[in-house]
Amino acid sequence: MHPNQDSATGVETEMNIDSYWGDQAGTIMTVHNLAKYLRLSEAKIYRMARTGGLPAFRIGKTWRFNKRNIDEWIREKTELTAAQQGNSLEKQQS
Repeated sequence: MHPNQDSATGVETEMNIDSYWGDQAGTIMTVHNLAKYLRLSEAKIYRMARTGGLPAFRIGKTWRFNKRNIDEWIREKTELTAAQQGNSLEKQQS
């Protein structure tokens, strides 16, 4: 069995490489892990990765995602959305 597979389900789990590299590296997630984390379909994750909509990298033919980069991407998107909503509200009040 692969070391990152859940023994009960056989599903690949996220791999924490901090144990190998300390604070220099983050948790690496698969498409399946990220889809669950973001509550999106795996097909959507693949599309977003292919088009550059998500911070991602490939190892061979498989996509991988650094959780720190994903969390930063979420913060940036949240801040951008909040700023856009603030601008929209200001225009409505003018």
